[in-house]
Amino acid sequence: KLDSFYYTDLNSAENSLNLNLSFSIINYVEKIEQLGNFTMPFFTALKENPFIKQRRSNPIDFDYSLLKSENVKIEFPENFSVSQIPKKRKVLLTDLGFNQVYGSGSNYVECARTLDLKKRRLLVQNYQSIKSLYDDLVSSSQDQIILQKKN
Repeated sequence: KLDSFYYTDLNSAENSLNLNLSFSIINYVEKIEQLGNFTMPFFTALKENPFIKQRRSNPIDFDYSLLKSENVKIEFPENFSVSQIPKKRKVLLTDLGFNQVYGSGSNYVECARTLDLKKRRLLVQNYQSIKSLYDDLVSSSQDQIILQKKN
C-alpha cells in the first residue's frame, strides 16, 4: 500500500528528479521458524538481462545517458534483528557502472544502488563485459536478506 509520495526538483532542468515513496507491504517476509527472508522491493530492478545473445556485431545504442540511483530502507518490528545482508556489488566499465551497498541497524535494513551510463553508445568490443554487468544487475535484485526473531 502506498502511504505517501512526493517529487523534488520537478521543474529543474539542472537537477535530478527525485521521487520519494513510503509504502507498506503486509506479510512480505517469508518466515521459517525463527528466521525470515526477503528481497528488497526495487523499482529499478530488471527481471531479465536484455543482452541474451552470446555475440554482437554492432555497438549498443541507448536512448540517452542516465544515472539511476535508488535508496530503499525497510523497517521491521523490534522483535527481529538482521542476521545476514548481501555483500557489496561494484562493477565499473569505461562508460557504464553498477554499485550496490547494504547497511543495517537495530530494526532496519537499507540498500543504495546506482546504475551510471555515461555515454549512450557503448562499443561492441565491450559486449561481454556489458552482458556480465547486466547479469549481475539482474541477480542483485534477488539477493536475500535474512532476519532472526529475537527471544
